[in-house]
Amino acid sequence: MWPPETAMGALVEHITGGHMEGSKFQPMNINYGLLPPLEAPKVDEDGKRIHPKERGRAKKRLQSIRAMEALKAWRDA
Repeated sequence: MWPPETAMGALVEHITGGHMEGSKFQPMNINYGLLPPLEAPKVDEDGKRIHPKERGRAKKRLQSIRAMEALKAWRDA
């Protein structure tokens, strides 16, 4: 099974009931809301504060990195 941190894994989770809480199935395209939660960073690698408008981009970047790492671990397992 695909890692849930990846887009494919998140969709599989959604389809198989991972995100259903007593409601009927609703098909959807991939979005960041289907991925496991990850807190937006408040500071960058240098310790400087990230502007609130840039935190969303930084969070998505971290989610992408996390997904690539999970996919590599899944592939190598």
